[in-house]
Amino acid sequence: MSNKFHCAKQNVSLGSPQNIPPAAAEKFCREALFALADAQYLLESFWREIAYRYNLEHNSLDRAFIDYSAGELWIEEN
Repeated sequence: MSNKFHCAKQNVSLGSPQNIPPAAAEKFCREALFALADAQYLLESFWREIAYRYNLEHNSLDRAFIDYSAGELWIEEN
């Protein structure tokens, strides 16, 4: 078991309501960690796709943001 998972498991167990079985707290923790990993992967994949579509360098994405209402991609000037 990784140290990150072990620490998260301890935090969930301490912060969970009283009388929650340890197995339920562990299941919640495991599902939360997988959901976070999925979200991080999807976000990284999204920005890679944006960089590919608009022929941007990866380091310029730190200054990029999307105006969803206008449907525009903006890159801040230095």
